[in-house]
Amino acid sequence: MAVIYTDPKMVNSLVADLTPALPLAARFYTGANIVPTRYRIRYGNRWHRVYATAYSNASSVFIRKAGGDLYLDNATEYALQDGLAMEELGL
Repeated sequence: MAVIYTDPKMVNSLVADLTPALPLAARFYTGANIVPTRYRIRYGNRWHRVYATAYSNASSVFIRKAGGDLYLDNATEYALQDGLAMEELGL
């Protein structure tokens, strides 16, 4: 199974909510090792919640689409991490 990344040209906006998608207690009982984050991105013409999944002591972030999960490309992930607008990255 190949890992598919987002296209940074299709990411239009980034937003961080004040609270995560689920309360703290509910996040530990999702059944899978998938945690919704407080971030959302506008990919194409729709808003998508950013999810994280842990592997050992690191995590990968992705969005869910009808065709499957798309892992965030480096530029988008750094923009979320640093709180930058996409224009500041030159995308």
